[in-house]
Amino acid sequence: MSGEPIFNLSRLRRECRSFTQNTGQDLTYENFINNFDLDWRIVYKSPGSWARLKKQSGIDVPDFDEQSKYTKLLEGGLARLFHTNSYQYLEYLLKLISNGMVHPSNATAREDKFFQLFYYTVWMDDIQKVNKLYQQSFASCSDAVRSVASLKWFMEELSFMVSLRHSQLNQTTNWLKVDDQAEIELYGCYSSDEIHLLLENKLGRWQVLGTQYNKERKFAMVFVTLNKSDKEYSPSTLYEDYAISPEQFHWQSMNKVRQNSEEGQRIIQQRENGWKFLLFVRDSKQDEYGMTNAYYCLGFMDFDSCHNECPMNVIWDMQQSIPGFILESAKAV
Repeated sequence: MSGEPIFNLSRLRRECRSFTQNTGQDLTYENFINNFDLDWRIVYKSPGSWARLKKQSGIDVPDFDEQSKYTKLLEGGLARLFHTNSYQYLEYLLKLISNGMVHPSNATAREDKFFQLFYYTVWMDDIQKVNKLYQQSFASCSDAVRSVASLKWFMEELSFMVSLRHSQLNQTTNWLKVDDQAEIELYGCYSSDEIHLLLENKLGRWQVLGTQYNKERKFAMVFVTLNKSDKEYSPSTLYEDYAISPEQFHWQSMNKVRQNSEEGQRIIQQRENGWKFLLFVRDSKQDEYGMTNAYYCLGFMDFDSCHNECPMNVIWDMQQSIPGFILESAKAV
């Protein structure tokens, strides 16, 4: 049985201070969470990282600057890697770590994309903004990534985290070709930033989540949060989105969409007009540790039928079946 409910910050610090004396084990994050049967996200909720917990417990962490805004950015980057479930991406990160955080000169196009995902997951913004916001002087994204190789605390946590996620994989992902410019993994788990980087080579944070259309390339990204909280969503956005079966999904358009509108006809004529609709779902907005939940890519879907308007109630046929672990939470209650 997990003891997580009673592991508040005070106890985490106490157990950290006395860990080696009480257990006879070296004080590593792996030993710590295994000994107490903890989810590794617990320290990223509070105090922020394993290094910060040790520092707050009176244990010296030589290269950890707990007052630095930049340190907090790096801590957040580690936490944001939690959802990663791509075997190839994790394999790439293991290679990057073993190569001193230097991106291979002979990297494949897919590895170039993995590097881009990793950079924006950790540093969040273009390098010019990072330099300005965090008083850094990086010449490039590659320069920023290389720089963390000298931060022992960061490398220890990154190496452990990537190895742990790699060992935990139990869902097979497969690459889907969206068009000649982009691919994404079916059943892959992604943040909205990662989805936009993979499909559009940009962050797209200015866009409101929901359904986002790339009109030039004729594909739509349909973002769905299955369990919507009244606290986080207004009554006008509590759309009824749910799985009917492994092969079909019920989705509601925005409230303003009529069947004879441009968007309505784009949906209804989808089988004839060449548009591709990609479905991304998550269980809820945040997990139990306060982290933003990522989306699972459920692949392409084709229009089946609809009724009503403002909003439109649309039945989609899934080109790939919804897996059981998602279907359980995706069905209507």
